[in-house]
Amino acid sequence: MYSQKNGKFYLYPTSDGFNGWSGTYFKAFSSPDLVHWKDEGVILDLPKDVSWSKKNAWAPTIIEQKTATGYKYAYYFCAGAKIG
Repeated sequence: MYSQKNGKFYLYPTSDGFNGWSGTYFKAFSSPDLVHWKDEGVILDLPKDVSWSKKNAWAPTIIEQKTATGYKYAYYFCAGAKIG
């Protein structure tokens, strides 16, 4: 995503390294130029932040919308329901 608010690019990947798509969190990365990237850390931890799921975190996406009062964001993702 390119942020109109601060002029940076953001990447929201599916976490890697979990067996059987059993990831439990999402991270974010930012870049001013698409060459140099900064790990922004975990932005959503399913066991801690989501009441309906504990694992199978994958396929995230985000949108930024400029409004009359500032910016709003919506973060969408898939996860296994009622498995935690």
